[in-house]
Amino acid sequence: MILEPSGLKALVARIRKAGYVSLDTETDNISPTRARLVGMSFALEPGEAFYLPLRHDYLGAPAQIPIAAALSLLRPVLEAPKIRKIGQNIKYDLIVLKREGIDLQGLDEDTMILSYLL
Repeated sequence: MILEPSGLKALVARIRKAGYVSLDTETDNISPTRARLVGMSFALEPGEAFYLPLRHDYLGAPAQIPIAAALSLLRPVLEAPKIRKIGQNIKYDLIVLKREGIDLQGLDEDTMILSYLL
C-alpha cells in the first residue's frame, strides 16, 4: 500500500524505467460515468502489486495522499503515450480517469478482450 508521496514517487520512477504498467482503478460504482475513483492498483512484475488508496473513508482508514497531489505525481506516466498501459476492461479505467482530469494514453493491452479472443 502506498501512503506516502515518497512511495508514489518511487513507483512512478519504476514505471518510467520499465516503460509499461498494468493498472486498475478502484471505484464505488460499476458505471464509469457515475463512479468515483477511490483507489488505484499497479503491477510491474508477477507477484508484486501496489495499491494507492485515494478516497477511502471508513473508521480506521489510513491517512492517504490527497487525490490532487497523487494524480499530479501520476499524470506524467499515465499520460505518456510511450509508456504502455495494460488493464482489464481498460476502457472503464480510461473513462474514470478522464473524469478526474487524466488523459490516459499508451493503451496497449486489455486482458478482457485478450481472454475473449483466446
